[in-house]
Amino acid sequence: MSLCSGKRCSLGMSRTMLTAAVLFCQLTLSAAQSSGAATCRCMKWSGLDSYLSGGFVVYRPIGSGTTYNWPANYGNGNCQAHDNNLPPMCDQGAASPGWCMDSWCWVDINSCTGVSTARSILFPGKDDLYFSYETCGSVDTFSAWASSSSLAASGLSSTIQSYLFSSRSQIEQAYKDNGGTVSLECIWTDLCGCTGCTTNADWNQQINMAEIGTWLRPGSNTDAKRLAGCMAKAVGDTYRRVAAKESRSSAIGYQYFSDQLSGSMIQWPLSSWCPANDYDPR
Repeated sequence: MSLCSGKRCSLGMSRTMLTAAVLFCQLTLSAAQSSGAATCRCMKWSGLDSYLSGGFVVYRPIGSGTTYNWPANYGNGNCQAHDNNLPPMCDQGAASPGWCMDSWCWVDINSCTGVSTARSILFPGKDDLYFSYETCGSVDTFSAWASSSSLAASGLSSTIQSYLFSSRSQIEQAYKDNGGTVSLECIWTDLCGCTGCTTNADWNQQINMAEIGTWLRPGSNTDAKRLAGCMAKAVGDTYRRVAAKESRSSAIGYQYFSDQLSGSMIQWPLSSWCPANDYDPR
């Protein structure tokens, strides 16, 4: 049974049906992308109940007395730029780091395969919180630059500068917040212990890409060491963000800084390298 007759009408119906089919496919793909890759779906709820207050997720940087109210659905449910315009790092306009505009979501590390993930340290006491940019389709900046004829090297440079700026800001703020009193929250992961490290053939050493390693230089006084630990925890999430967005297990690269006061060093990733006692990264 036909609803119309004639070649012209048949062609029109075919085009309509084709358009509808394409639209349906686009909507289906969009819906799939919004909830993450098939092998690593976004979590509908990440279990941040203890951080909810007044309809917001309350974030307080480690070692700081300042709190920030973030949306209650922060990181949950679907892929979006959850950090966009949120303080203290992503409300800086053009000076905000590149990852502020990238889509990501919380994921179940035990149910994810085929995509890179990273552990978050945003919320103390929540040690099993992982996130992924890759499951949301975010591409590392170098790959995007290398595969495009329209992206200038200056764009790559600007992205790197924004990462450096955000890392520096976190370190300086931690120093300011803890300059007078030392926070008991300022604990660190020892670089030399290499907790959770596994052998990576490309790196030719044991590494843990989910962790930041801290080496406290022998001979420094206790307060200087703990202050270095505070700065390590403060910059840790920024390092993890950059690593989650930009790193690949087969690509070798480090993020690190040295504390001028104590001569201590903080590095991503945590690795099996352990400096000699007389090593001075300054």
